[in-house]
Amino acid sequence: MALLLAACDSNGGKAGDAGVDFGASPDGGGVDPACARASDEAKLQRLDLVFMLDRSGSMGDGVNGIAAQKWDPILSALNAFFADNNSADISASLQYFPYNNVTDQCNSSAYYAPAVAMTPLPNATLFSASLASTSPSGDTPTYPAMTGALSFAKDLKKGDAGLKTAVVLVTDGEPAGCSSSISNVSDIVGQSAGNVPTYVIGIGTNIPGLDQIAKAGKTAPATVITVNDPATTAAQFKAALDGIRGLTVSCNFLIPAPPDGMVIDASNVNVNYTPPGGSVTTLPYSGDCSKPNGWHYDDPNMPQIVELCPSQCAAVHKDTGRIDVVFGCATLGGIF
Repeated sequence: MALLLAACDSNGGKAGDAGVDFGASPDGGGVDPACARASDEAKLQRLDLVFMLDRSGSMGDGVNGIAAQKWDPILSALNAFFADNNSADISASLQYFPYNNVTDQCNSSAYYAPAVAMTPLPNATLFSASLASTSPSGDTPTYPAMTGALSFAKDLKKGDAGLKTAVVLVTDGEPAGCSSSISNVSDIVGQSAGNVPTYVIGIGTNIPGLDQIAKAGKTAPATVITVNDPATTAAQFKAALDGIRGLTVSCNFLIPAPPDGMVIDASNVNVNYTPPGGSVTTLPYSGDCSKPNGWHYDDPNMPQIVELCPSQCAAVHKDTGRIDVVFGCATLGGIF
């Protein structure tokens, strides 16, 4: 995908004509290519997914839960996701709760370092070995677990505009143990949601508090996986993971640094979408995504990333259309 850059030089004049690579035409519904004078390649924002997996007894310890209904199909789907070639643009880490060492189960710092370090996908070996060596047991200390996971995710992102991080909480019950509650888990998730969203996948149907956690994490509602049939459970869980991947990958485009002596005017940026075999459409700016086919900045005052709104992101994933980010013409819809 080409990122088309038009900038002003340090004296306020137009840049030269070097490197022109126009991906849009005014005849096809895009912006006027005369506005753009230089080009650079668009780079998708990298994604790290931090998985926090409930291994409490109710997931399948044989006393509180049946492994064949929950633990086994969930592990099967996780192994498939981590080994999937469609996951090639992301990295993932994995940690479990409750922590294996009983003395540290309430210690949030114990959950900071994952059992499987952040690893580029696909990678079947590391994750499958870790999952195979883990078994369900104990309570559901969600609060210290999420405190550690969110701290780890935020530290990954610090100082790196090219990285997006998200936490994926997989659990079959409401928080219990180590002073955990829906309220305090929602609070810690909400404090981080501006930089690190939290996706919540509930294993089973009777988990009314998980929507509150997902709402705090800015990803509501929680996804609920049924457990009546192991094959259905595995398929639904894999689909949920694929959905998270689809919502987080390939919709965020880094704005490159302008050539020497140039600056970028954030109010003169447009995003063009070209479906396969179709004509160019200039998408409107929509800071709150009230325009379903729109886009917005990560921060309109200090933009570093162009992000497509969810429905437009889904359209791009569905038909693998082309996105061109064009600088130099007044933004359709305006940003201020």
